[in-house]
Amino acid sequence: MPALPTPLPATDGAARPKRPNRRTGALRILIVDDTPANLILAQAVLDAAGHTTTGVPDGAAGVAAVRDGTFDLVLMDVRMPGMDGLAATRAIRALPPPAGAVPILAMTADAPPSELKTFRAAGMNGHVAKPIDIQALLAKVREAAANSPKQTG
Repeated sequence: MPALPTPLPATDGAARPKRPNRRTGALRILIVDDTPANLILAQAVLDAAGHTTTGVPDGAAGVAAVRDGTFDLVLMDVRMPGMDGLAATRAIRALPPPAGAVPILAMTADAPPSELKTFRAAGMNGHVAKPIDIQALLAKVREAAANSPKQTG
């Protein structure tokens, strides 16, 4: 069995070891999810991959964040109280470019083929399954980034 890397010692933050610069190709990603654990997990995974993330707890906050900010990608929970992910996606698509053209990936555990068609009809560009599979999430983020022009701002 190969040797595992030696973990870095814990620090109080004052003498943190430097990470390699992984910001090349970094994306600004908005995560919209009403479940705090899902937000924390997605942000931790994507931040560790070198991306910059913002998390919001509902569809209305997601629309406002896209309207008022600049994101390269949105991960949108589909089922949320109040404004769900489909309504939020439709509202984002009604925004003027470039905000209204941001790639949006649905995040949901329930995604039979008929639902995927509904997601696309609402304006979503793809789907990420929950519970989150880290490798699948990172692959979908890379795919979405490769298939759409990066916004400026």
